[in-house]
Amino acid sequence: MTDILGVIGGMGPMAGVYLCQLITQKTKASTDAEHIDMVLASFPRIPDRTAYLLDKSKPNPAEEIIRIGKSLVDQGCTVIAIPCVTSFALYGEYAPHIKANILHMPDETAAHLASLGVKRVGILATDGTVRTGLFQTACQKQGIEAFSPDEAHQKMVMSVIYDQVKAGKPVDMDMFGEICEYMRANGAEKIILGCTELSLVFCGAHPDICVDAMEVLALSCIKSMGKQVR
Repeated sequence: MTDILGVIGGMGPMAGVYLCQLITQKTKASTDAEHIDMVLASFPRIPDRTAYLLDKSKPNPAEEIIRIGKSLVDQGCTVIAIPCVTSFALYGEYAPHIKANILHMPDETAAHLASLGVKRVGILATDGTVRTGLFQTACQKQGIEAFSPDEAHQKMVMSVIYDQVKAGKPVDMDMFGEICEYMRANGAEKIILGCTELSLVFCGAHPDICVDAMEVLALSCIKSMGKQVR
């Protein structure tokens, strides 16, 4: 039986769709049949990850992730991708309950940075991701120093993610540019786009310095499914 890739989407809604698009675009295939079999389960009702991490009285997203993950396994999925970086702060809660290879987005990104020889990297992500140290821990295991913006610039990052991208409003490119310049000035050799909302807007932008965690995940999906990258 052919392996099937499962994608737990909905966090936000466009992220899962975009991951599937990236996987399709970057898979080396000359016919339809050579592409990856995959199932996208998009459930925007999954509780907000940052809200829960900052206030544990809020609904726990892990419960919905477990339900969806088990459903994908029941459909034959052996590899699962979750295009939501913040959700990996709850990895230890949901992973043991989902009997599939769940690709760890922060770890995959850190390994990619290590392959590039990066020693110091900046992180652009939600408050939840930053406070849980997801990328910091993953990078430390690879011998990479990782840092996040100061308070003022982190507020800008959150504004881009929540007030602009998630709200469906135009992104303030000058604001994003200011954030990148701050990271560069503080020694960032590369900047991780560590939130899928940022990937949707800035994928392909500033390729000299930005590393998109979503694109890294797409490449990991292709390789994990035994396919070649285009």
